[in-house]
Amino acid sequence: MSIRASAVALLAACVLIVLCTTSVAAATIFSTVKGVVHDPQHRPVPGAAVTLTARHADWRRDTMTDADGAFQILAVPVGDYTIAAALQGFATARTDITVASGTAPVLHLLLELAGVNQNVTVSARPQDVRPDSATPTTLVDRQDIRNTPGADRTNGLEAITAYVPGAYVTHDQLHIRGGH
Repeated sequence: MSIRASAVALLAACVLIVLCTTSVAAATIFSTVKGVVHDPQHRPVPGAAVTLTARHADWRRDTMTDADGAFQILAVPVGDYTIAAALQGFATARTDITVASGTAPVLHLLLELAGVNQNVTVSARPQDVRPDSATPTTLVDRQDIRNTPGADRTNGLEAITAYVPGAYVTHDQLHIRGGH
């Protein structure tokens, strides 16, 4: 092989090495994750907590959405992640993503309305029902009488007029539903 051919081969090898190292140096191991959190009517959800968690490492970043429901997480290492968005009154939205070198994926996270959970506990004993009478009956015991305001004035007519419908006193006479 001639010297000239060797020089050309050496020059070609040098150019190839420079090109390979330049492309490796230009590659980055970080990326940016951007997105918007919205409700079922596609309106932005401000103040939602957004969490990006690595699936195969102990790496995590937290942020909040702005007034437009947007978020951005910078310097995210290349890899597989789970992203979650949460806000009180909504069900938490989760999705898996793969972050590639030099990319900035824009995600849309839909927050569904949370379901309502209620528990009702009834703690009372059933009342006796008299199917043969339409007249309601109420049993008053000594404790009910003792707790009734004005029960200590039961020796006067005001006790009757205060608690008997249609009862009133006129000219020192007790009238109950029109009678004396």
